[in-house]
Amino acid sequence: MSARKLISLSGAAISLTFVALLLVPASPAALGKESLIALLIWIALGGLFYIVRLRGHGSSSAEELPDLYSESPTG
Repeated sequence: MSARKLISLSGAAISLTFVALLLVPASPAALGKESLIALLIWIALGGLFYIVRLRGHGSSSAEELPDLYSESPTG
């Protein structure tokens, strides 16, 4: 296993640990009801925007995608 992969896996494990601290109700750092609702709304909006963006570029080839994302929004 390369050093980069090991560092990446360590970072992912640490991130998941911190997310678990926020989401496990028995944790002293657990999010409150309002914060959990805001998180769910944020995740739903992100998923919606992802799906809309994916559908807009669904017919693009793999070679075209880097060019699509490097263009300015105004064209």
